[in-house]
Amino acid sequence: MSVTVNGDKEFVSLMKRLGNNWSRALYISLNRTRTTVGKEVGKKLGGTKGHLGLSVAQVKEHVFLKPPSTSSKLITGVEVKGYPTPIDFNSFKLKLAKRGVSFRVRADKGREKFRHAFVRKNKVMIRRNKGKGRLKRMYGPSVPNALAESGTLTVIEKIAAERLLVVLEQQALRFEKKINT
Repeated sequence: MSVTVNGDKEFVSLMKRLGNNWSRALYISLNRTRTTVGKEVGKKLGGTKGHLGLSVAQVKEHVFLKPPSTSSKLITGVEVKGYPTPIDFNSFKLKLAKRGVSFRVRADKGREKFRHAFVRKNKVMIRRNKGKGRLKRMYGPSVPNALAESGTLTVIEKIAAERLLVVLEQQALRFEKKINT
């Protein structure tokens, strides 16, 4: 994920206001933006209002913050892992029925029932070919795929760009106050 700052004039004026402190202010701003974006991914995909039928903590297990930036290395980011390993179906509010198993995979949709599925050794299994044949383990969607298909990624990039400008403004005020005192 890359963030482009909209409003280049505002960004340039902030850099001029910062003067010699621009690199320090920029790496502090990048690090604060990084943590905000990591939290936003969990909120948008998990929880009661999220896209997936998972808790925020379960989604955050797949979100990794890259190392914080320093004054010499102004690169940081948020990485969402989980592909190609999708989430096990046991995490999706599993309910056993007389025939089959039902799950709530998407928060915006109802439960989905799989007639030929069953639970064996705490793993959800299904028979291939409509109840006949070999067993296959069932998985739900992966977090990166859900992030891409839900359109959440563009919203999060917009939040990151706005947050970066806000924190840069805060840093400019902080350094101006330091200089004036």
